[in-house]
Amino acid sequence: MMACKKIDVDFSYSPDQPKAGEKVTFTNLSTGGEEWAWTFGDGSTSTLKSPTYTYQNPGPYTVTLKVD
Repeated sequence: MMACKKIDVDFSYSPDQPKAGEKVTFTNLSTGGEEWAWTFGDGSTSTLKSPTYTYQNPGPYTVTLKVD
């Protein structure tokens, strides 16, 4: 029988209200996991644990983080 570890996925970002062209720092607050898959809502992705990203265009974006 295999036991699975529970992974709690969470992250924060700063600055709170970034503008287009401004670097956004994403901080992975997840517990557990060894692989990370970020999608930034504009087609870009990252596999870094806590990446930085710069949006070129203004607008709302849905960021997702998957942890395995």
